[in-house]
Amino acid sequence: LRDALREALVELGGVVNGVGPLAPHVLNVSFLGRRGPELVAALDLEGIAVSSGSACSAGTAAPSPVVTAMVGRERAGSAVRLSLGDGFAPEDVPRVVAAFSRVLDR
Repeated sequence: LRDALREALVELGGVVNGVGPLAPHVLNVSFLGRRGPELVAALDLEGIAVSSGSACSAGTAAPSPVVTAMVGRERAGSAVRLSLGDGFAPEDVPRVVAAFSRVLDR
């Protein structure tokens, strides 16, 4: 499911943050020219819960220090993190992608 979501978000202009083997339940994607916190708020209104920071820095609007070290401040500032839990199902992929598409079109 993570791979299907990753491929669809890349088609929308996203850039995956991370190389090599990635955790099967987490996806971090940047949308250059956008601000992560603004994407988080817009996606929240669409019913999609994402984060713009790392799990260990919840509650801050600052980009993840780890992502910043990996890809630089600009790309980290446009990143969102998606965590796919046990309840995430195949039918959720198109719903999430459609929400991203609507938000990115604004």
